[in-house]
Amino acid sequence: MTSKRSFINIAKEDLKRRVWPIALALVGFFFALPVLALIKVEDHLSSLENGLDTLLSLQYSFASFALGPRNSLAVIGLIIMAVLNGMHGMKYLHNKQEMDFYGSVPMLRTEKFAAAYLNGILITAIPY
Repeated sequence: MTSKRSFINIAKEDLKRRVWPIALALVGFFFALPVLALIKVEDHLSSLENGLDTLLSLQYSFASFALGPRNSLAVIGLIIMAVLNGMHGMKYLHNKQEMDFYGSVPMLRTEKFAAAYLNGILITAIPY
């Protein structure tokens, strides 16, 4: 049986049930990216004042640190968010009542999976 409900509505309902991963991503990435970047800027400014580096090399170094794999807090945050989003998106499979409910709702399992998958990516990517 196919659903007359749109994919957007299914994704919105799934997103409403995922409030705490959104809050965790916002708070976690706030401390992993801007706060750590401010600390790194202070180090760069002191080395620039001492004449150890040029401004161009510091800009490149800062950009690669903030967005690249050298920022270990961001990498750990991405791994944690991937695991949490996967567990939270498929948690209904481990509860008999929720499984019966989602089995009775006229939607394809692939639509439910795609909505959970897309929301997991958006929850992690937008705050990052």
